[in-house]
Amino acid sequence: MKIRDLEVQTYLFVLLGSTLFVDKSRDRLRPAINVFLKDQRRVAGYAWGAAALAYLYRQLGMATRVGSKSICGCLTLLQAWIYEYFPLFRPSQIL
Repeated sequence: MKIRDLEVQTYLFVLLGSTLFVDKSRDRLRPAINVFLKDQRRVAGYAWGAAALAYLYRQLGMATRVGSKSICGCLTLLQAWIYEYFPLFRPSQIL
C-alpha cells in the first residue's frame, strides 16, 4: 500500500467516524468502517447515505431502551429531518 493511499484511507476513516458513524464515547472511531475503505476504487460506489440512515435508525432504537441515557449517530441528519417534516420545530427566521 502506498503512503498516499494510506493517508486517504486514514482521512476518510476519521471523517466518516467523526461525522456519520459517531458513537457515544465521542473520542473513539468504529474500526468496522475501515474494512470498507481498503479498496479506494470502490469507496465512491458505496451508498454512504443509506449506511448513515441505517446506523442512525439503529442508534435511535437503542436510545429508546430503558437504561439508555444518551443517543449517538449523525444527529445533524436527524435534525434536518425534523425541520423538514415538523415545521413547528424549525428555528424562527428573522427577515
